[in-house]
Amino acid sequence: MDGTIVGDTEHLPPTFSIQYHFLPNGRFRPYAGIGINYTTFTSESTTGPLAGSDLSLDASTGLAIQLGADFMINDNWLINVDLRSIDIETDAELDGAPVATVAIDPSVFGINVGYRF
Repeated sequence: MDGTIVGDTEHLPPTFSIQYHFLPNGRFRPYAGIGINYTTFTSESTTGPLAGSDLSLDASTGLAIQLGADFMINDNWLINVDLRSIDIETDAELDGAPVATVAIDPSVFGINVGYRF
């Protein structure tokens, strides 16, 4: 709709991934991962020209890919950085009628601190 915001939702996108660590014993430990994502949508609402209509978004299952690295500070502490690309695609219904397929497809960057024991 030409950039007009017509709806809003909240979502929960848990992702299960497996990773391959190329240098598992080094101070720098790069890895690649692949996984599956299952996203559910809640609190769908409409705004603007569609205000008052009933919006429904189907759950989505899609592929997730990941690149990252652990940087070992010492034997236990590490800093992790990663980039994930997640395939999230959902079918939207408005007042019970199918209206669109919505591709969200986020790229997610993370920085984490970890402790190995």
